[in-house]
Formats: sequence, C-alpha cells, structure tokens
Amino acid sequence: MSGPLVSVVLGTFNQAPYIEQAIESVLAQTHGEIELIIVDNGSTDGTTEIVMGYAARPNVLIQHHDENGPVTARLNRALDAARGEFVSFLFGDDYYLADKTARQLARFGALGPEYGVVYGPGFRLNARTGRQWLHRGRGPSGWVAADLLTHFHSASLNPIAPLIRASALSRHRFHEEIFLEGTESVLLRLSLSCKFSYLPEPLVVMRDHPTNWGKAFRKNVEYNFLLLDLLRKEPSFPESLTPVLVSVKAQALRSLGWTTVRLTDEGATARGYFRDAIRLRRRQAFHPRTLVGLALSFVPRGVRRALNAVGFRLRRHRAELGYVRDA
Repeated sequence: MSGPLVSVVLGTFNQAPYIEQAIESVLAQTHGEIELIIVDNGSTDGTTEIVMGYAARPNVLIQHHDENGPVTARLNRALDAARGEFVSFLFGDDYYLADKTARQLARFGALGPEYGVVYGPGFRLNARTGRQWLHRGRGPSGWVAADLLTHFHSASLNPIAPLIRASALSRHRFHEEIFLEGTESVLLRLSLSCKFSYLPEPLVVMRDHPTNWGKAFRKNVEYNFLLLDLLRKEPSFPESLTPVLVSVKAQALRSLGWTTVRLTDEGATARGYFRDAIRLRRRQAFHPRTLVGLALSFVPRGVRRALNAVGFRLRRHRAELGYVRDA
C-alpha cells in the first residue's frame, strides 16, 4: 500500500445529471488507496443505472436501496462497511478536486493523534449559470467547538471538505431517530472530543441548483433546533457553551422571521418568530433585521411584495437562486 486506506461515503438520491462526475472525482484522486462506498437511496431518475455501471470496480461498494429511507440510517450502514483509517463524505451533486485526499493526508502526517479532522474551504458552483466562486468560511484550528457553535449560521463549515480519522468518527454516528442530519452536525459533535486542523486550500466543489433540499428554510430551522438539542445532550458538551447554544437558537428564529417576511405573505407568522427570538435573547429586539422585519410584517401584502422585489434587485442572492417553499 502507498498510504492509509481512505473510505469515501458518497450519498445520492435522484442526481443523475451530476452523479458520474462525483464518482469519477473520487476515483481520480491522486492518493491511490481509496475505497468508494456509494449509497443510492432509492433513486428513480436514472441515477441507479449510472451507479451500477461502476459495480465491477474492485474499490467500489454499492449499497442500493429500493426506497428513499432515512439518510442517517443509510449513512451509518455505509460507515459500518467502511474499512479505511480515514473517512470523507461526498454527495451526488458535488465533487472533489484531484489532490483533496493527498493534501489532507499530508497535513495529518504532521499532526498528533489528538487531531481528528482536517478541513478547509471549497468552491461553490451555480449549476444554471456555470459561475464558480470561492467560499472560504472560517478557519480555526485546535479545539474549535466554541467557534463552530458561535458561527453555526454562517455556513463556515463545508460539509464535504473534511477528512476525518475513522477512530474519532466511530464515537459520533448519525442520529437515526431523525430522517436527515448534515455532516456539519456530526462535525460539530466531533469538535467536542478532538482537535481540528484547517487547511486553507479549496479542494472540493459544491453545486447550487434549484432542487437543493437545503433551501427549504423552515425545515432547515426545525432540523437545526433538533440537532442543537441533541448536541446539548452529548456527555462531552461543556456547560460553558450553553449560553452560546441559546444565542444560536435565537439567531435562527430571527433569521426565520426575516426569511418569512421577505419570501412569503405570512406577516403574523414572521412576527411570531421574531417574538420567540426576543424571548430567548432580549438583544435580538435591537437587531436591524428584527426591527425592519417587524415593520415589514405590518405592511400590506401588495406593498411588502413590491418592497421585497426592489430589495432583491438591489442585493440578489449570490448564487442567483430562490428558496424552495416548504410543503
């Protein structure tokens, strides 16, 4: 062997336009000792046929599921099968750059055993326009739990960039009692028990496209609240981080109020979110988005729509994508 075995867990569901590039990006890694575990979670759009074309590869294991089941359970079954000393995650609409694994393993080689994660920034790619940009996020190293939790809402932790020591990950599996848990949540729990090292090189590409489930803003907040509650129950969670966790929840409610008043006609619902945010943290009452959002929530619907349209033209979302409305 030319180095440690790395297991890449690639989860996919109905991503036929992108899945081949995701798979090929793993198989093309300059580090030769790669094990690819593909989790096809009940795809119906042709993804399965593309995935099965790799079944004969000796370093590819396919876990096909006939139905779309809990992502947490699917990923845990993949981790049960992983043999690598290190693990990395990928999703079917994203891909790795060729040197990702090799560069991160080189960093691990310079670190002590207390380090469990090497992570970094990544590129974002607009699937509609083809525009790509670097999203750096934050880059703390060492014991980073307080920093990651404080900046929980800033999307500073790229979910597919980290390379994780398997022995550390074995203590922090996905919560199977919920349908979906992002790798960011697992990494946040990992930060309670091991050190992180930031490698400031973009080694992954994440696509933005209209079907990204992550744009469903209400469901995102509901999941985040649940995951924060589960984090608080971790045996290694320090009591000193409780005020930070409460503040993060208040920020989430404020953001939900702001998004609701900007993207829907539900003024009363938006006011409820703002009130809940203020109950958790009184300082939220003085945040500009709380003040402006509350004011907007009382504006007649037609006028609010016109004001929001002007606002969107002045400051368009960077990826030029709207948000999926929750069902």
